[in-house]
Amino acid sequence: MRVDSYSHYIENYFGELRLVSTAYNKKVDTYLDYMRTYESGRRECRNLYLSCYGGYSITFPGAYARSYYGDRRDGHYIEEEWTDCNCNHVGFESETTDHSGDIHQILKKYPDFVYTLKKWRGERYYMTSHLPHIFAALQIWTKHKEVEFMLANGLDTLVFSAGFWKQTEKKRRDFVRYVMQHKGLKNYSLRQIQNLIKYNMTLKEYKEYEAFKSSCYTAAMSVDCFRYMKKKGLSGYGDYKLYMDYRKLAKIAGHSLKEDYWNHPADLEKAHFKVLAEVNAIEAVKEAQKLVQLRIDNPGIFHNLDVVSKRLSVFNANMNGYEIVVTSDLAEWQRQADTLHQCIIRCAYYKAVAKREKVLVFIRKAGFPIATAEVLPQNRIGQFYADERSGTPNGSRPTADVIESFNKWLSDKPDLIEFTKAKRKSKKTELAEVA
Repeated sequence: MRVDSYSHYIENYFGELRLVSTAYNKKVDTYLDYMRTYESGRRECRNLYLSCYGGYSITFPGAYARSYYGDRRDGHYIEEEWTDCNCNHVGFESETTDHSGDIHQILKKYPDFVYTLKKWRGERYYMTSHLPHIFAALQIWTKHKEVEFMLANGLDTLVFSAGFWKQTEKKRRDFVRYVMQHKGLKNYSLRQIQNLIKYNMTLKEYKEYEAFKSSCYTAAMSVDCFRYMKKKGLSGYGDYKLYMDYRKLAKIAGHSLKEDYWNHPADLEKAHFKVLAEVNAIEAVKEAQKLVQLRIDNPGIFHNLDVVSKRLSVFNANMNGYEIVVTSDLAEWQRQADTLHQCIIRCAYYKAVAKREKVLVFIRKAGFPIATAEVLPQNRIGQFYADERSGTPNGSRPTADVIESFNKWLSDKPDLIEFTKAKRKSKKTELAEVA
């Protein structure tokens, strides 16, 4: 449900401080304490759920709840019991709030914490800082007295990073030593410092890396990708997407990106074209195998489809340069579907044809698929489409000469569906009737 505002306050619970997070919903005019975070790190929550849209959702008591199961389950949300949880959803307050009362409550229990606050947030601002940040800093300060030494040396960002204190003591010392030995890193995050050390980057190169990521509109670019693109003179979002697509296709084609030849191609465009062709060949084999299996799994349907196709093959003709064909060859169906972006196989049109409910007629030019026509009982024309992803207004409609040629072909034909149902005649008689 919609949260119109968040707020936070500190309370003393039997000698232990805890941060209480509150949400407000204007529609039901309700404030709800939905999360409590203790000094020890334990958290409790209520009326808090993972949202299907991402993040968390809060249900407010009194709000009307409509379920997907009918009116029997409709009703109003209630105030739930507190339960232990692992989530950390503490929303930001919409306005700067004076938390002097909450800060004084913290300092009443931990008077020495005031020096840490003043060094970290400054004399003027610590009373209006985001309270969850203050409380998180308190949790770190009570467990790690090295905080004051790090603050004294200007390591404000690193010192209150939760991830920093999850490292071993040796790694923490290494991080601090590295920052102290290199100018300009004191405001860098733990992840940034880890990247600098891991990839042996200079500060100048790291700044170039950050700027390069921005120019490619991504935050996920690896250092290896940056170095490769810079070396090859590649830049911008288009080149980045091409490289990412190449890597994806190379994996599908079975190539190991641990090998420098595949990970860093000499010519990206040629390499992309090559792996794309390999993947298309692999997919073609898979599709052919699927079609073979489809026939094996549905012998009755495809026997009837073959019978219909064989009966109507006598009408296959060339009209004004267009080939007009009825076939039961699934490979031809697949080619027609792929070329014209149609769903004739995916939506199992062959079943309706096998049941003699409709007939699909393929129109081609020099063997290339141009359009597909659906013929219904009494030779009524149903769907009649060309490329269904042409990208132009009415682009999925066949051209006038295609429509004219098909109508001319159909005009002198008997009812195609009734023709397939009629008692089988000799080939000589059928040809004579057609003539």
